[in-house]
Amino acid sequence: MNLRRALGLLVLLTATLRAELEFSGFFTTPQSARFTLTDPATKTTSGWLKLGQSFAGYTVESFDAEREVLTLKYGSESLRLKLRDAK
Repeated sequence: MNLRRALGLLVLLTATLRAELEFSGFFTTPQSARFTLTDPATKTTSGWLKLGQSFAGYTVESFDAEREVLTLKYGSESLRLKLRDAK
């Protein structure tokens, strides 16, 4: 396998693994907001995070309460996660 192909496969695999992170819950008060993330691959949860805190290499950047979308930062990339549907 040549190096270019191996790197392409690695990038694809990494993107696939990172896409597994879920936005699993939030609560807001007049003073603050807290968010929970879940990594289904490892079955770990973040606990309650504030803006600016991190989990699994992702930093909580912003929250759109109207759309229930959490924006995370991973290096120079942004990831927008919709709140997971209730089971």
